[in-house]
Amino acid sequence: MLLELRFDFDRSEKCFFYSDQSAPLQWKMVKAVDEFKDQTAKYVVSLQSTIFVKNYGQLISTPIILNDINYCLSIWIYIKEFSKG
Repeated sequence: MLLELRFDFDRSEKCFFYSDQSAPLQWKMVKAVDEFKDQTAKYVVSLQSTIFVKNYGQLISTPIILNDINYCLSIWIYIKEFSKG
């Protein structure tokens, strides 16, 4: 049996992720910019900072219940070449 879960950042009621409020940096939902124009989503989650010393943000998902121990989790991440961390 194949189970596919898709998280839609364009519809907040379908998005099961949230930012850790205790982290120094917060994830925010932002409109997609030109480099994402080939993607189907209109929004992405973004973490930005101009300070790189021990700052982090944590994106947390709500519990996902799977009835099978075999599953695959795929995450697409876009990082600009000047990013550090």
